[in-house]
Amino acid sequence: MPGTSVVIRPVKGQDELELFRRMAREYVTWLDVDLDFQGLEAELARLPGKYAEPGGCILLAFINDEPAGCVALTPLEGNRICEMKRLWVRPGHRGAKLGQRLAEAIIQAGSERGYSLMRLDTLVRLEAAIRIYRMLGFYETEPYYHNPLDGVLFMECQLP
Repeated sequence: MPGTSVVIRPVKGQDELELFRRMAREYVTWLDVDLDFQGLEAELARLPGKYAEPGGCILLAFINDEPAGCVALTPLEGNRICEMKRLWVRPGHRGAKLGQRLAEAIIQAGSERGYSLMRLDTLVRLEAAIRIYRMLGFYETEPYYHNPLDGVLFMECQLP
């Protein structure tokens, strides 16, 4: 869109950690699933927690300086495997490929941190997200942790 400024960057300070916290809760509300098994509230209370630099990161997206989305990266077992978490684009900002841009940015962040493999889990009903993941090189894989939800799809991709 002409005149539209899109910025994707790491969180800066406590105010932006709070913004990520709010968007993560919006995401879970929108999903309409119980993520207590992931310890979500404890995770959000300890931010940056498992997303802390240097192994992890939290990215925020802004459109014309308005908070529009987020995504995070956390290390997994082994020193070269990471996980994409909490990819969210606010409904008012969908349709402008922001989800794809956030996913690309977190893949780049994983590669820059020396990871060779990125994993994620998603719900099969999130068809638009799955299309983005497949386009970016993700493929289905075996579960890498216990997720009790119905309709979960586990994916991974090799990082450049």
